[in-house]
Formats: sequence, structure tokens, C-alpha cells
Amino acid sequence: MPFAADITILGGLSVRVKAWVQPADPDVGIFSEYVEDFQITDVYGPRGRKPYSGEWLDKRIAALKGEHERICIAIAEAEL
Repeated sequence: MPFAADITILGGLSVRVKAWVQPADPDVGIFSEYVEDFQITDVYGPRGRKPYSGEWLDKRIAALKGEHERICIAIAEAEL
């Protein structure tokens, strides 16, 4: 199910993400909900929120080791 949250990434950039949260599946050893994937939809800047287009953030997230996992954790915490 899709879920939207406002989080901070890359050490201080505020963004809105759409995430797909999957339910727990104890039969395979997953005992809590988890974020399967996310998509950045908006970037917040000094002039307000703007729709995100392009790949510049995706490349920066991929270049930083562990940033994808930190984003998934931030989304999970925002959902609570």
C-alpha cells in the first residue's frame, strides 16, 4: 500500500516520498512491516515545495553507502 511522508535525507534536504510498505510475513521470517521501495515526489527548498524530476537525487543516494537504508528507516519511523 502506498504511503507518503516528509523526511530529511542526505544530511538535511527535506523531501516528500511515496513509499510502498509491505505487511509482516512470519512464515518467511519477516515479523514486522517493512518499506519495500520509495520514490521521491517533492523537494522542499527556500521557495517552498517543488515536484522532483530528474535523477540527481537518485545518483547522490546511490553514491552514499547506507543512505537508501537510512531513508527506509526514516519512512518507517514517520509512519508510526
